[in-house]
Amino acid sequence: MTKAQPEWESPKGGPVTATEPGGEPTALALSAAAAAQFAEVLAADPASDEALTPGLVTMIRDEPGYRISLSVEEFGSDSALEMVLQTDPQISWWKSCSYFMAAQGGRGTGPEIRIEVKDRVHEARQLLYLPDLTRYGVFELWKGGFAGFGAFAGSLPINSYANRNRRVIFRWLQD
Repeated sequence: MTKAQPEWESPKGGPVTATEPGGEPTALALSAAAAAQFAEVLAADPASDEALTPGLVTMIRDEPGYRISLSVEEFGSDSALEMVLQTDPQISWWKSCSYFMAAQGGRGTGPEIRIEVKDRVHEARQLLYLPDLTRYGVFELWKGGFAGFGAFAGSLPINSYANRNRRVIFRWLQD
């Protein structure tokens, strides 16, 4: 994370940290091993049976208007995955995170499970239970656009079944 980007706190208090192999904490840094796993699991084969490693923290988009981080935490339930959408306090425009149980052409299809934030609401959470968790799920991120139309920010294929017992957090750092 660059110095220009704000640091944010974990739900337990204090800065969010990742853990290097061997247990050394880093301040919002992505270890080489976690970066390799992220690239391998999500880019090469999103339907892989490998789950994302708790402690993974990375930027999934890092450009003006789209500074979005992804982090993964343990959740504590083998029968659910929790999706979380957060924004920094200075962000007030509408943001959305949708989950679809299937993808077609890299985009979600079928029933949509959506969480939204806007104005003074800076966090939304949704539990995804076993019937919703599939090998071919996809998250889609949207933000407020022009004339009431949303602006697509990207999609992230995920084997949500392999990632049960995980909390997947999308955080908008800058709009």
